[in-house]
Amino acid sequence: MKKKIKNLKMIVCITKDNLMGSKNAMGNGLLWDVKEELNYFKEKTMGHSLLFGVNTSKYVPIDKIRKTRDVYILDYSVDVPKLIEKLEGENKEIFICGGYNTYKYFLEKYIPSEIYVSILKDHVLIKESENKLYFPKLEEYGYKKEMIKEYDDFYAYVYKN
Repeated sequence: MKKKIKNLKMIVCITKDNLMGSKNAMGNGLLWDVKEELNYFKEKTMGHSLLFGVNTSKYVPIDKIRKTRDVYILDYSVDVPKLIEKLEGENKEIFICGGYNTYKYFLEKYIPSEIYVSILKDHVLIKESENKLYFPKLEEYGYKKEMIKEYDDFYAYVYKN
């Protein structure tokens, strides 16, 4: 049975067809460059605990993020249920920040209270890639979409179960 955790959240940026990245990532791992959305991510996660899968952690500036947030890298040696239990007792939000396998794991094992989804607008340039990765359809997990705010380059939604 899935466990619902009040302070467990997810955050992701995708295209309108749920594209979230590539298995063959380059640079920072993103297929787009949207400073406005990166600022949104920073605003939402500042001062909280962030969980990254080991592959995703190779492409994000972990050392920079650690200056203002607690960062945990999830590899196969991490006892995730024990880590979540520890973090659940802290007075911080726990943000699942990707990648694909990490999102999938948490959707199958837990019920995050909120999932922040930034959906890029059509005018944003998306780099070509092979081995594309798509974010799971949240409706299939019982989540409902609510509009939060429209920005110049993306729409910010929150999904709740």
